[in-house]
Amino acid sequence: MTEAMTGIIDEKEIRTFLETHRDIEMSPAKMEFTLHLNPEMAGIIRTEAVKHVPVRPEDTEMAAEIEAAGSPEELLRLMRKPMQVSNRDRMRERILEMEDEIYPLVQNKCLTVMQDVFIENALYFFLNCREDSVDWICDTYDSFRSDYLKSMLCLVLGFRGSAAMIPFLMGEAERLESRYPNESYDQGPTLAVHELAVRFLDRKVWKNSGKNA
Repeated sequence: MTEAMTGIIDEKEIRTFLETHRDIEMSPAKMEFTLHLNPEMAGIIRTEAVKHVPVRPEDTEMAAEIEAAGSPEELLRLMRKPMQVSNRDRMRERILEMEDEIYPLVQNKCLTVMQDVFIENALYFFLNCREDSVDWICDTYDSFRSDYLKSMLCLVLGFRGSAAMIPFLMGEAERLESRYPNESYDQGPTLAVHELAVRFLDRKVWKNSGKNA
C-alpha cells in the first residue's frame, strides 16, 4: 500500500468533513453504497424492476449468451454491455463463479476503461470477490485513466480498507468535487470516509453526518 494513501487520523477534522460535505442522494455511488449495505433491499428493487419491464427478444438472446459464455474473455466482453437487470445479475454471478480466471483481466481492463457500464460491473466484482483488492487499488490508483472508476473504487476502500485511508479519501473527495462540480464523482470517496468512520471510529454521530446537496 502506498504511503500517500495512509495518514494520521484527526477525528475532529473527519467529523467536520462529514457534516459539511455534500450528500447527493441519487448519485450512482450512493445507490451502489446503499445496495451493498442492504442486499435485501437490492433484491426487492431487482424483483420490482423485472416485474414492470417486459422481456424483449434481445433480453432472451442476451440471457442465452450469458449462459453460453465459457471463457473469462467472453464474460469480460459482456461486462461492457448494457443489459436488463436480471441478465446483469446473472452475468455478475458468472464472473464471480470464474473469479480466479477473470480477476487479472478485469484488473488490466481497469487501467484504460472509460465506460460507465464496465466500471459499475467492476465495482460489483471487487466488492464481492474473495480476493482482497485493496492493496492493488492503492498501488495502481494513479494509473487509472478514469476518475469515475477512481470514485467508484474508493467504495471498495471504504468497505474493505482501513481507517488509515480516511485522510486520502477526504482529499480525493475535495479534488473530485473541485474538478467536477456538476458531477457526483466526489460521492465515492465521501461515502467511503463515512463507512470507515462508522466501522473503525465507533461514533454514532457518523451515521447521521452529511449535508444534502
